[in-house]
Amino acid sequence: MLEYILELAERISFEKNQLSDNDKDLVFEHVSFALEQTRAHIASTRKNGPDKSSTILSNIWQRTARNIKVVKNPSVKQLVETIEEKGKYWSDPDSYDKEQFDKYNMRITQVDSTLKKMCK
Repeated sequence: MLEYILELAERISFEKNQLSDNDKDLVFEHVSFALEQTRAHIASTRKNGPDKSSTILSNIWQRTARNIKVVKNPSVKQLVETIEEKGKYWSDPDSYDKEQFDKYNMRITQVDSTLKKMCK
């Protein structure tokens, strides 16, 4: 009986945390745009050196966080924290605490992977 109750609780929790198709579309649209813009910036500015700050990228990531914050979901909430940190990073990469990268899983590949898992 206890096993049944635990399985039921796990299933309810899993279903509660699922994103609707509209929420998936919203998150995917905004985050993928920010990722594309970031990749373009990196490709044009990173020449075997450090990242160059970009108020445009900082604003894109901050706006992305605001736009997806409306989705009430624990996974999205965690992604919003990561995205807010990316906004801070791009405002001044030289003074940003690089240890935050691991804490917030904010490398491009990590954000992209999170997005794909969340929106499949």
